[in-house]
Amino acid sequence: MYFNKKRADKLMDQFDIDLLIASTPENVTYLSDTVSWAPKVYSYSVDMFATYFRDNNLNSSLIVPSQEMTYVSASNTWINDFYTYGGKSALIQESGHVIESAEENTYLNLQNNDDKRFPTAVEALIASIKNNTTKKLRIAIDEDKMTHKSTLKLQEELDNCELIPSSDLLRLIRMVKTDDEISAMKAAADLNETACTKVCNEIKIGMKELDIAEIYAQEVGKGLGKWLWFHFGSGRRSVGIFPPTEKKNTAGGNVEI
Repeated sequence: MYFNKKRADKLMDQFDIDLLIASTPENVTYLSDTVSWAPKVYSYSVDMFATYFRDNNLNSSLIVPSQEMTYVSASNTWINDFYTYGGKSALIQESGHVIESAEENTYLNLQNNDDKRFPTAVEALIASIKNNTTKKLRIAIDEDKMTHKSTLKLQEELDNCELIPSSDLLRLIRMVKTDDEISAMKAAADLNETACTKVCNEIKIGMKELDIAEIYAQEVGKGLGKWLWFHFGSGRRSVGIFPPTEKKNTAGGNVEI
């Protein structure tokens, strides 16, 4: 589990927080052990939320966009209370169908549970909270991807609750890593180092910066890594983090990786 539950409980007690809501893809991954694609690709129109109650008798929930149901089903999330929103897939299910895996079971539960499907993400989020408790709550919101409109809707529907912008609280929780998060970070760092070492070993005079970047990308891809950028400038461009171009490496020049 990436989520440092023990530290979260301690800090939630310290700041008198009853409910933690993650909204950014990174914090949703951290809190739920899922890896999403839709909230990243369609960042302005697709939301995904994860909740965690300080009272462990209440259910933590995951608010899942319809196009994300497959990835959530394939994950090993510890959360088992799911709410969905958006359009429903026209999946044909034959009578007598036998479920063959936990992944398939989770997917079909997400697909078929209309009682937990809502038109919008914030409506699903509100339902997940109200179905757990109607008590007054101090709610810490990861405001970095919570729109003003959604915040107003939360305040309107949860009028007995206090909403507190708390992205920094999640940063405080994440400062102390769990063993699982350390292992994931180490795997990423090892793959990055392997790719950078291969680049250094294969650089030759006259190579284009883009060709050198390709070596890095191929090595990361072999390890099923996902690279977002590769800062690489040669010669005078090595003064900063310029992106690679058609410029050729020259004798006596510097390179920056």
